[in-house]
Amino acid sequence: QNLQLTIGKGEFVCIIGEVGSGKSSLISALLGDMIHLGPETLDNLKNKELTPEVLEEMIRLSKEWGIIKVSGSVSLVQQVPWIQNKTIRDNILFGLPMDVQKYNATIEACQLGSDLKILNGGDLTEIGEKGINLSGG
Repeated sequence: QNLQLTIGKGEFVCIIGEVGSGKSSLISALLGDMIHLGPETLDNLKNKELTPEVLEEMIRLSKEWGIIKVSGSVSLVQQVPWIQNKTIRDNILFGLPMDVQKYNATIEACQLGSDLKILNGGDLTEIGEKGINLSGG
């Protein structure tokens, strides 16, 4: 509640915080995927069934208030990882030829070194639907 955020033109901003602190909610609001309902609107909706018409009215009112304003562009890195059903190496190279220096830098940046040591196949271990699964982190 009572959150005020101003980001200047050209600023690069990362939203970080503990689990459950509201990072995703803030981003959803900035992207327009979350609507704001004031106390008066909530009181009016207390005993109403959330029909498509009521939801449409809620969205209309939320947009009408114009509480969140974004000019320019917004980029989002999703929380959901996308992994190919291939080897770890294939997932890192993503179809590009092997560049050992860049590859090793990627392993280091992703902190995969200790993981690769415990996998029998190392970076040739198949992951995804047919292989093992890795944490999204």
